[in-house]
Amino acid sequence: MSNCIVCGSSNTAFFHGVENFKHEYFQVRGVLTEHYVPWDKCNDCGMIFTNPVPDTKKIFREAKGAYDFYKDMLDKNSELLSNYKYPAELLESWAKESGLEKTVIDMGMGPGILLGNLKNIGWRVYGIDIWPESVKFARERFLDERECDTIACEDFTTDMVFNFVVSMEALEHAYDPVKVLTTAYNTLDDKGYIFIQTQLYVDDYKDIEDYLFQPGHISIFTFPVLEREMKKIGFKEIKEMKRKMPALISARRFNGAS
Repeated sequence: MSNCIVCGSSNTAFFHGVENFKHEYFQVRGVLTEHYVPWDKCNDCGMIFTNPVPDTKKIFREAKGAYDFYKDMLDKNSELLSNYKYPAELLESWAKESGLEKTVIDMGMGPGILLGNLKNIGWRVYGIDIWPESVKFARERFLDERECDTIACEDFTTDMVFNFVVSMEALEHAYDPVKVLTTAYNTLDDKGYIFIQTQLYVDDYKDIEDYLFQPGHISIFTFPVLEREMKKIGFKEIKEMKRKMPALISARRFNGAS
């Protein structure tokens, strides 16, 4: 069994679990969850996580079908494409209001659709993703080879600096989410912004049960826990922009004071 993935405490208790759960979304990608998936909650810091922590790298390395799924999504103009509209509009508004150069890194970029859209309107973009099929698709459709890489967010290091960081439904896949947030902070230039889209636990696991048992999901924050950890790292102006799935959180490296 694993200690808490945030604070390292062994003082954890069973939170929830389902046996023989299957999720159609991931069946398309060739991954099935057909085993008991227990989630624990840390009694010391409040983090919710799978225990034991699965080998996410192995899950995504072996999973197949993402390329065809993304191709189908684009070819059929799926409603899923609308998920990328708001983040792009938000980043544009932040860039306009702040006067910051339009440079962005997407940590967990998936098929690269958001970065491709931003690149088309003059942004300098870079993306990383743990899933090789996602990066392959992004390179064929949206990005140059030098604009993206196949790597887990926890393993990513760079000397590059960006004014904006995006993480859309990626933080929940991290086996060390605090390290991912720290890397994001260190990647931001002074006065830079971060936009996070993930699921937050509020008060009823039934609202997130479907989310809990998607293969590769490892952790789920409550907003107080996420806010506390981000403050420790140094983020300012942390805001819960939307609570229901998926939750939207924004923050800055700099608090805006002159």
